[in-house]
Amino acid sequence: MVWSSVIVLRWHQNATIDVFRPLSQKTRDHIARNVGRFALLVIADEQVAPPPEDVRKLSSEDLMRYGDRIYAVGMVALSSGFTAAALRAAISTVLTFTRTTYPSKIFGTEAECAAWLAPLASRELRNLGNKGRPPESVTPAAMLQFFEATRAGSLI
Repeated sequence: MVWSSVIVLRWHQNATIDVFRPLSQKTRDHIARNVGRFALLVIADEQVAPPPEDVRKLSSEDLMRYGDRIYAVGMVALSSGFTAAALRAAISTVLTFTRTTYPSKIFGTEAECAAWLAPLASRELRNLGNKGRPPESVTPAAMLQFFEATRAGSLI
């Protein structure tokens, strides 16, 4: 789902390459049709396990392919305990080996992510300009409302 300049991929179940490949293609199509930079956010629901190697590889390739179009990458791992640690480790590995030039961060809650990402999104929108209109501002509260809407979205 896309909101403002933020692309949100919400994982409701474990990612498999058969499910992730079309989602990756939809994301690439969206990027190709739109101008400007974007933030990419992945929210993994509580029961989601770390993605398998083929999904991590495709994710890394996508991040490298569009690195100049990305202004931030965030990950919210809503699980706890060992599952959360394993998921964070897998995503950290992807981000580390991608050698990103943009800020990236992993969070335990959507609220923490919204507080970090909202100012970055607002700054990006101000940099784009709005052709005489006042610049759009992205607030953490508005971002959290969007995250709530993604819970019922048709994502993984």
